[in-house]
Amino acid sequence: MEAIRQGQAAGQTTQWLHLELERREMLVLADARGQTLECRSGELWLTEAGGGDTVLRPGEAHVVAGNGCLVVSACQDARFVLGGGGHDPATVSLQPVRGFLASLLPHELSGLGGRGLA
Repeated sequence: MEAIRQGQAAGQTTQWLHLELERREMLVLADARGQTLECRSGELWLTEAGGGDTVLRPGEAHVVAGNGCLVVSACQDARFVLGGGGHDPATVSLQPVRGFLASLLPHELSGLGGRGLA
């Protein structure tokens, strides 16, 4: 995961955090309720607590709801922005997922069924 920059366009008050994920990289967002995640390139698989899964392609956006917890997975190298939620996106917790789980895409995780992840 790479944070490219955070900033404001001239005359705007909304801040956006610009991020990149390589294929199969995963990122967990916490405290992101109300934030908008917009895909700029690539393809993102979003899994939201209580909200199911969504796939975003360039130009598509998703507003984080529920408790503000969201898993973002890159189906292919992707660039996206996060912001517009009424609070600074820099306050959102961003945690990269590493290890075995990071090697799986979310739809592959669902195939584990009741076997658990231990």
